[in-house]
Amino acid sequence: MKNLKYFIMALAFAPFVTSCSEDEAKMGGTTITLPQAAITVTEGELSAPIAVTVVADNAEAVIESISVKAYVAGAEAGTAIASINDFAVAEGVYSLTITTDDINDAIIDNLSKIEVVTKVIDGEESSNFITIESTAREFLAAAEAFEWVRAGGAAGTGLAQFGLEWESNTATSAIIKSNAATKLYLLNDEAWSSIETVGQLTAAINATNEIVDYRDVSATGNRPSYNDAVLAVNKDGLGEYYIIKINSSSVTTGNVGTTITVIGDYKTKASAGN
Repeated sequence: MKNLKYFIMALAFAPFVTSCSEDEAKMGGTTITLPQAAITVTEGELSAPIAVTVVADNAEAVIESISVKAYVAGAEAGTAIASINDFAVAEGVYSLTITTDDINDAIIDNLSKIEVVTKVIDGEESSNFITIESTAREFLAAAEAFEWVRAGGAAGTGLAQFGLEWESNTATSAIIKSNAATKLYLLNDEAWSSIETVGQLTAAINATNEIVDYRDVSATGNRPSYNDAVLAVNKDGLGEYYIIKINSSSVTTGNVGTTITVIGDYKTKASAGN
């Protein structure tokens, strides 16, 4: 009799449990819309902004939370980049546009997907994601110093590393030129501080014209600074790129004749492990 009593009570309570579950199911989830076109990352930049929209499947439902996370290849945990508070809301539609600035620079080179997860009050959790194809940047190494010297009629030293030559001067200036295969370019004075990657350097090279030689180094007197002497080199035309900044030059005379010394810095692709 005791067992029968509990059975009858359970039957009486069952409709209430079923009713609550049905109510929650009726609240449903959300529809999350992401771009259909492929999104890539090149040189640390998204190929296009990522537009996200979220709409509750039930007009009476209330969206409790929206989480947007960025994932890198091979990682199980994502990095939060937006929440429901970042979304604009109009007539029940939650919208957000994700740009490069929203993603941590430390992870963007290895970005593999962006996922959106939502939760409806008394309803369901929904999710959607977009796959990202990323190409990691090749950073330039820290600047290193160089010295070019031409004493008397001898060929200049220190230039072969860059595929450059210095075999003569005019009456007023040194003639620094590329060898037969190397490509030489003159960049704007902001290039030295603004260019950080091989991709940025090659883009700057592609946007300017090759020069035959550089003749702005004085052959007659000291010059303590060069504010606009930024050169770029594609050594031997084989894709070994350098950006070169000439800082100063000096002229002395002695037993060998006139000696011209050029001081500067250069940057090239960082080697593995740096």
